[in-house]
Amino acid sequence: MRILFIGLYLISFIFTNHTIYQTTNLDDFMEDIETFDQYFRENELDIDSFSFTIRTELNESQVERLENTLIKKDSLKDSQKNDSLHEEFDVTRFDQRGKIQVTYVLSGDIWNEQVKNEIKGKLNDETFKEFFENGLYYSCYQSKHSDRMNSNLFFDRIREDFDIQEKNMLDESGFKVLGGKTDLIKTSLNESQHSINIQLAIREEVDGATLTIGTPILVIEY
Repeated sequence: MRILFIGLYLISFIFTNHTIYQTTNLDDFMEDIETFDQYFRENELDIDSFSFTIRTELNESQVERLENTLIKKDSLKDSQKNDSLHEEFDVTRFDQRGKIQVTYVLSGDIWNEQVKNEIKGKLNDETFKEFFENGLYYSCYQSKHSDRMNSNLFFDRIREDFDIQEKNMLDESGFKVLGGKTDLIKTSLNESQHSINIQLAIREEVDGATLTIGTPILVIEY
């Protein structure tokens, strides 16, 4: 699954020079995972793909320790043996800055209790906590539907079930994105006057529609 940020809320404030920050922690993020998992099961919603992206900034010595730890644990090799869960690390060095951006992604095409528990186990790992506990957390779930009408109805139902207060809306032909705030989700993206913690998107396709849920913004392949 190719990953791309399309946070409409972020884009709108970039052009108005607002300061944006995320208020979250690891415990809140894992509680949000449980909230969605329960909602998926109760509503018999099949998840066709998911991704959890965590970003943090480290210095050179921290990155070196992280890379050495990963080599010792052989984490990436082990994750490749599991077809249900894929694990990726990416390190980006900025010439103008002392900090180094590290991105960690867990993704897959099957969502069930076993996968959820494996994800929680990785997030609770002491190595992960040492380097990513204070990172920025993003989740994304996608579900494909063969019936466009039912997909749109489910889009509206999620909006009602989570009591989402609309902050922004993109409504184009065959593509709609809603950004808003719900009290049921703890992860949040904020600036001085507004906050957002959920985005819903629906894209109509030839054979149906794809519904996407993201917190606090979408991380999707559109």
